[in-house]
Amino acid sequence: MHPVIDSVVYVIPAASSWLAEMASAFSAIAAMFSAITAAVAVWYTRKQIKSHERHNRLMATPHLSAWNHADIEPGLYQFSIENTGIGPAVVREISVSVGGEKIKGWSADLVELAVEKLFGATEHEASYEMFVINDVLPPGKKFTVLSIKIPGTTGGDIQEFVTEQVSLMIKYESILGDKYVFDSEELKRLRAAALE
Repeated sequence: MHPVIDSVVYVIPAASSWLAEMASAFSAIAAMFSAITAAVAVWYTRKQIKSHERHNRLMATPHLSAWNHADIEPGLYQFSIENTGIGPAVVREISVSVGGEKIKGWSADLVELAVEKLFGATEHEASYEMFVINDVLPPGKKFTVLSIKIPGTTGGDIQEFVTEQVSLMIKYESILGDKYVFDSEELKRLRAAALE
């Protein structure tokens, strides 16, 4: 048989000294500062992420602007829309109304039908250009939606008549999904306020 050896281990605590107590306190203080530093780092990171997201949204913001051009002598009027924003515009809806009546059509047909309704048999030369739903308009892209020439009248008279009778609304989005609206009725209100 094998001999059995029993042993007993006695643990005697070391005499505590002020140095050991200070080391323990410094360790607790260091842990607290580490936790505070980590919390500040998390807060700052979240702040930077939000700032970055806001910057990205601004860098993808489209803005559709209207441009009117009226020649006095030859009776030429042009209406253009340009994306003057710094991001592409994704067209979601186009609506044209003449005298409060909505025109049904697609793309340039909307403008052509509106001109026919406005000027009917009046002698005129016109060209039309219009984007379609789901088109992506890059920044700086300009469309001459309507160019019309009517002999015996001025471009200013044509502009006045067209802007009084026609309403154009374009709903569009940024590539990040932010929604915007171009509304010629709002332009009419701004123009009326400026002329007061």
